[in-house]
Amino acid sequence: MCWVDIRELRIEGQGWSDTKAPFDRLPARAEGVVREVVWNLSRHSAGLCVKFRTHATEIRGRWTLTLDQLAMSHMPATACSGLDLYIDSEDGLQWAGVGRPETTLVEAMDEGEKACTVYLPLY
Repeated sequence: MCWVDIRELRIEGQGWSDTKAPFDRLPARAEGVVREVVWNLSRHSAGLCVKFRTHATEIRGRWTLTLDQLAMSHMPATACSGLDLYIDSEDGLQWAGVGRPETTLVEAMDEGEKACTVYLPLY
């Protein structure tokens, strides 16, 4: 198993690169300028993804959460705190797996190079 820190890859969905933390959605300079509730929401990774290419037949993920709450009353834990993995195919992006922290997202994939997109947790 070869682990890759996704912070070393290009994170898509961010409007700025000068963020306080790797998965923030507002620049660090916005702290104290925007309302606190807006700043706190900008710390969530909703809408962010990482794209990469791999020859792997199995993809695992391990990550830590910034909130103790894994699920909410209106949505399951995988939506709030899980990763979604998609593989690019001739028909477009195909869902390949979902995971909770430290889990296998997909296994027994065909050999050969694949273009992958991992969407980060909403919160």
